[in-house]
Amino acid sequence: MFEVTRFWDRRHTLHVNLSACNIRYIHPTALAKLDVVESFSLAGNTHLPAKTLQEAMKNFNVSGLRSLDLSNMNLSNIAKMFTRSNYRRLVNLDLSYNHITSITKGMFFYLVNLDTLNLNHNRIGGVVDLDELPQLHHLNLAYNYIGEIDETTFEGMQELRSLDLSHNALQKITETPFETLWYLESLDLSWNRIESMAIRTGLESLRTLHVGANRITDLNFMERLVGVRRFDVSNNRITKIEAGTFTRKHNFALLNLSANAIYDVSQQAFRGSTQDILDFSHNRLVGLDNFGWRKTKTLHLNGNSILNISVNTFKRMNQLETLLLNDNKLSAFHTECFHDMRNLRCLDLSTNPIGGYLESQQVAVILNRYLGQLEVLSLSHVGLEDIPTYMFANMTTLHTLDLSGNSLRHLQASSFSAMKVRLRILRLAHNRMSAPNPKTFTSLDALSSVDLSHNPFVCDCQLLPFRQWMLNTNVSVVNFHSVDSYHCVAPDAWRDTAIANFKIDETACAQQYHKIIIIAVVAGVCVLIIVIIVVLICRHHCQRRKQRKLEKTKYSAMTNTVTLPNSVHSVHITSDKPSKKAWL
Repeated sequence: MFEVTRFWDRRHTLHVNLSACNIRYIHPTALAKLDVVESFSLAGNTHLPAKTLQEAMKNFNVSGLRSLDLSNMNLSNIAKMFTRSNYRRLVNLDLSYNHITSITKGMFFYLVNLDTLNLNHNRIGGVVDLDELPQLHHLNLAYNYIGEIDETTFEGMQELRSLDLSHNALQKITETPFETLWYLESLDLSWNRIESMAIRTGLESLRTLHVGANRITDLNFMERLVGVRRFDVSNNRITKIEAGTFTRKHNFALLNLSANAIYDVSQQAFRGSTQDILDFSHNRLVGLDNFGWRKTKTLHLNGNSILNISVNTFKRMNQLETLLLNDNKLSAFHTECFHDMRNLRCLDLSTNPIGGYLESQQVAVILNRYLGQLEVLSLSHVGLEDIPTYMFANMTTLHTLDLSGNSLRHLQASSFSAMKVRLRILRLAHNRMSAPNPKTFTSLDALSSVDLSHNPFVCDCQLLPFRQWMLNTNVSVVNFHSVDSYHCVAPDAWRDTAIANFKIDETACAQQYHKIIIIAVVAGVCVLIIVIIVVLICRHHCQRRKQRKLEKTKYSAMTNTVTLPNSVHSVHITSDKPSKKAWL
């Protein structure tokens, strides 16, 4: 219960907010002393009867009222709510989240200066006439049951700037409903049942058009809407983008074609048009050609079935800054396809079977040549088993790197040496690392967040340095204290134990390390001795072979053949002194 005990000081603007106060009754004279109210809200008082509200409003001096909020009050009949002439100064009226079923002629007759009318989340089945609101700029009719609009629906509302008809039951848009809305800048028709649109006149000032989540199959209606800057036609039934769909007159800040069934795009479909942000995600594209997206800065191609990328696909796209190719079927791409991407800052290749291809030295070297300016790179779930030292050798500006969901077992600090100064975020979750080397992370000066969750940690002496680093580092280790994220998988004595709770005798580990060192030294000495023996034996055999070869040569020189006259037989004479000759 509340009571107004005195008149308000007229020197101060009065704003009364009684929303969600569970008010069930207002005395007819309770609001009489609120004569200088500028804004008044009873929103959320669902148990206040409409009749009681009307009686109280009769004595409410609303001549200065500019904003009235009666949303979420279970109102169903407002036909006589605003029939007094002293509502003429009202600018903003909120009747959303009620049970209003219709708008009848004369309902808002006195609201001649109304600028914003909010009727969303009601039960309105049709709009009869709103021409009595000549100054209305913003009309929200979303989440109702409107099934049809015609040439009379918005007649007389030439000053309208934004219109929201989303989440209704519209099935088609003819040529006439919007032909007099010359100044309309934003139109939302999303989440209806629209199958066809025919726009021939009107909407000359339209800049934002939302028609997503309908049943549209073609884009012929865009021929005249050359002033639209933000166009959303996602979640429809478009399968092809025909030649000439978008022309040089179309200049989009955002063009959203996502979540359709597009599998065929004509090379002339975007003839001369520009798109700052182009979303082609979640369609059925298999291949990519050069579609002339030269001025595109953000390109979404994720969620398709792209198998390969040719050398010309991204040709002359030197303004591209963000490229999303994740969730495709890429197993390879032409190494020169990124040749012109001098401004690319973000590249997502995750969830593609491309890991083995990226591990190739030739591919890695070429990628480093063209992608050295990257700041964000995602290679998660690509099947990487190793990170060659040359893979990121030239990526000195990289600050976010996602390698999660691969099969990495070991990491070398040298793999990230190029990004030592810049790398801030490193994601390595869901790999196969049993005991990561902490030197990999301590060598990264700017590292602020690392995710190593869901790796198969083996809790033994080898894990101890990594555990100590995790406990003492200033780097944020994502979900470190979660048992599900960081726990031992072996040995059995520590299975399912959180790494933070894993403890082991450091002295025993030190002794074990000493034994390992001694064994390693002894083994090294043994190996050295064996190597020396092998070398000596090899030298001995080499010398023996040389000696035998020399003796054979000498023997050949000592053996000579002498030719005698016919009466004398030939005789072979062998001498111990090969330099002397014997004649018979």
